[in-house]
Order: sequence, then C-alpha cells, then structure tokens
Amino acid sequence: MATTTTITIPLSVRAVYSKEIIRQAQPRLRFAQFAKKKTDLSANAGGAIKFTKYSSISRGGKLTEGVNINEKAMSNSEITITVEEYGNAVKISEKAIQLSMHDELAEASIALANDMSLVLDEELRDTALSTTNVVYGGGKTSAGALVAGDGFTTQTIKDLAEALATNNAPKIDGQYYICIAHPHQLRQIRDDDNWVNCHQYQNIKNIYEGEVGMYEGIRFVETTQMIQNTAGETLAKYGVSVPTWEAVVFGENSYGWAEALPVEMRDNGVEDYGRMHGVAWYAIWGFGIIEEKNIFMVLSA
Repeated sequence: MATTTTITIPLSVRAVYSKEIIRQAQPRLRFAQFAKKKTDLSANAGGAIKFTKYSSISRGGKLTEGVNINEKAMSNSEITITVEEYGNAVKISEKAIQLSMHDELAEASIALANDMSLVLDEELRDTALSTTNVVYGGGKTSAGALVAGDGFTTQTIKDLAEALATNNAPKIDGQYYICIAHPHQLRQIRDDDNWVNCHQYQNIKNIYEGEVGMYEGIRFVETTQMIQNTAGETLAKYGVSVPTWEAVVFGENSYGWAEALPVEMRDNGVEDYGRMHGVAWYAIWGFGIIEEKNIFMVLSA
C-alpha cells in the first residue's frame, strides 16, 4: 500500500532565509537607520514598549565658599509605543521547488524582502511626517500661502537649521542633522555652490544608505518613497490646490521603532498533502515620535 509523505520547510532553512530577507532589505531602508530602536517588551505587559526620555536639570551657576551645592532633581517621562503584527505571504508549489531551474525559496525571500522594506520604511516615514512642526517652501508661513514655485530652496534649509538649533535639537552623532527628501526637492539645491556631494566629503567615514550630499550642516538622504501630493491631494490635506512634496528633517532621538519580534520567515505548514507552501515574512513592530521638538516636516511646492 502506497504511503503519502507530507513536508514543511524546515526551521533551519527558514532561519537562513530570515537572515536573507533582512540582508536583502537593508539597501532599501532609509528611515530605519536613524530610528531609536528598542526591543525590550518583556518588562512591559500589554503589547507596548516604553521609551524613557530625561528632562534637563535646573540651571547651575556660581558657587559660594562654605555653602553646599544645591542638588537638582532629575526628571523623566515615558513614551509608550504599542506594537502590532506585520507581514505578507507568497505561495510556492512543491513542484516549483523541486523542478525549477531557479532557487524558488531564494526568489521568494527577495520578493518578501522588497515588500518588508517598503512596509517598514513607509511606517517610519509616516511616523516622522506626523510631527506638528512644519516649515514651508518659499519662506511661506502656512500651507494656504503656498503657490507653484515655493520649492525646497536654500532659504528653506537655512530656516530648518535655525528652527532645529532654536529648539536645541541634538544632532546625529553630535555633528549633523538629517534630511530625507524626494529627488525632485533635492534637485533644486544641488546647483548651489555650497552643496557638497557625498563623494567629496572629507573626514566623514560613515555614509548613510541613500545619502547624496550635505548643505548648511544638514546631510541629505534621497528616496522616491517620500510623499508627492497632486493638487487634489494637497487640497484635501492642506487646503490649497497646488502639487506639493513632503520631506522631513530631524536630529537625535526624534522617532522610535519598537520591535517585539524581529522579522522572520515562516511557512504555512502542510497544504494539499505537501503540494503547496505558503511562505511569509512576519514581525511585531510599533512606531512613534519620541521628541517632537527634534523633528520638522517640510512642505514645498
């Protein structure tokens, strides 16, 4: 009597491809490299991860001989980020796995990596853009005042640098602010004599994914993932009928990424006696702004 053997993709194989998904996704990620990441869910029941931020202490000053220093109390507050499930899946037949001239699992891992990187970066992008701090193109002070041509100019960048400095926003690695913007926006400033292409940097070793240049102490990362609004979309969102682009500029500790479960590859067990495999990426994440004063959205036309 014939017997039927059913199989699933072994855990060891899935572990290998989980690493492959992460490796393949890295070059596509822009926002993830700047997020403050925390993974400790165990201490916070209820599906949330807490980020602690400390306030500045009261100002010190001149001391008097024979008088003890007046100690100041330290205070802190907590930002709670709720985590949710994320994932996507594809189907692969057992026949394809066994007979294809390609490595179907490898191809699946690349497709899943592409999808995962888009989902992760868009979630972080939308979190960053949710800030209430806004600088407008063309030196305008409101969205309603924008007209065509109010672009992402050198004046806009200087306004951003001034706003962050006024807020005492700490710089990334203590040296630079970061701007993530659409190629259309960055094209408008690349002809300025003070623009420095990233391949011309001196004494800067770490070049970020997607980094293209620097201006006024702000390093620029380019991605087509930044939001472009049609005139109709801008009218619905901001009350003015003109095409717009959104960018974000920030310093240290601006937005957070809570990771309760790192991304991993999973299969859907046995289907149709082992003839079909469902393969998925799966993770448990959460996102939120940590320090509002350290981040600005830029709306330009």
